[in-house]
Amino acid sequence: MSYEQYPNECEANAETILAIPDSQLTDDEARFELFRRALDGQDVYAYTHVRPDKDEDDWVVWVRQQNPYDESRFAPNEWAEQWRQGLQPDRQEDV
Repeated sequence: MSYEQYPNECEANAETILAIPDSQLTDDEARFELFRRALDGQDVYAYTHVRPDKDEDDWVVWVRQQNPYDESRFAPNEWAEQWRQGLQPDRQEDV
């Protein structure tokens, strides 16, 4: 996916990253990195996991991994920690 081909989808995915509450993604640099990747056309977005037993829904970050057949779901702060450790590199498309 690229911004040129799918600008609306890239922007929509980036907006989901901005919607993650600060309480669930405390690392502003990691948030910007996710936002940048979404606008770059990488398969990255966030969604809520509704928890009726909690006051606030849990957010999930979905990221396609280096192997295009792998995908992973993370709590937002968990992704930020892995990114800081170098475990979530940019995904490069092999076209």
